[in-house]
Amino acid sequence: MKKIKFTSVLIIFLLVLNLSACTRNPENSGPESKDKFNLIYPGILDIYTNLVDIIGQADIIPYYQKQLKAKEEERDSESAIKDNEPAFKPAPITNADLLLVKTIEEEHRYNIEEIKEKIPEDISFTWQDLSEKINHIHVKWDELKPELLKEDLAATTITGFETALNELTMAVSTCNYFQTLSNSNALAEYIPLFFRELNDRLAASIYYIKYYLRQIILDAAENNYQNINSYLREIQQQQANITSELIAKGADDLADQITLSVATLEEVINLKDLNIIKIKAGLVAKNIKSAQEKLLVK
Repeated sequence: MKKIKFTSVLIIFLLVLNLSACTRNPENSGPESKDKFNLIYPGILDIYTNLVDIIGQADIIPYYQKQLKAKEEERDSESAIKDNEPAFKPAPITNADLLLVKTIEEEHRYNIEEIKEKIPEDISFTWQDLSEKINHIHVKWDELKPELLKEDLAATTITGFETALNELTMAVSTCNYFQTLSNSNALAEYIPLFFRELNDRLAASIYYIKYYLRQIILDAAENNYQNINSYLREIQQQQANITSELIAKGADDLADQITLSVATLEEVINLKDLNIIKIKAGLVAKNIKSAQEKLLVK
């Protein structure tokens, strides 16, 4: 009888343990992690997507200005007033016409090949589009900020993002092309910082590399190579996180490809040729995008 009683107590004890284990199941006790995915991550990525669009659209402004000037000159020339004169044909877009598009063309929502077909009659329309995207980021940030505060992000991160957003807003409102590119990338630096403080090391590494690739080009465009070696070291450090994850998933070829493309970028930086740097940085960005698609589910 005592043996039966002992056995019954043991069974009840094991059932209690089993129920306790069930309550720790992520499906039952993970609303916070689900909220992080459902609320915070989409908000961060929405802001990043709009930043990429701003960079892509701002980057094409000098090309637009050049084509508008050529069109005006053609219109004013004697040959342009002849009845049989063909319609104005925009010049091809070359590497020299663009700064950062090579680093974002895998994620940019505009087709670069179609851009020359969409030259505005007035460049102010392009700046108006950029202002609307800035307004969208302000709205999205107003929604995202309370959720980030719940995650106890550093106050300096929150205020730093707001300062960078205000500086980008002012650059767009004054129609400052290079400052818009520079301030857009300065704001984009907070995307990996958010991920890092949310303990998403892999996402942080991917978006840090994207940021540093663009910063290398921006500095090289101003013939400022003083900080580029430090950017390269950051890329190599973040690259190690990504390649180790790729190897663990059996994607050794892509890991090798990333390592080789980063090494090649380092070599060509010594040439101090902006166009070559843009091309090689673009190849690194393409490989990183492939890694992102393989490793991140967000």
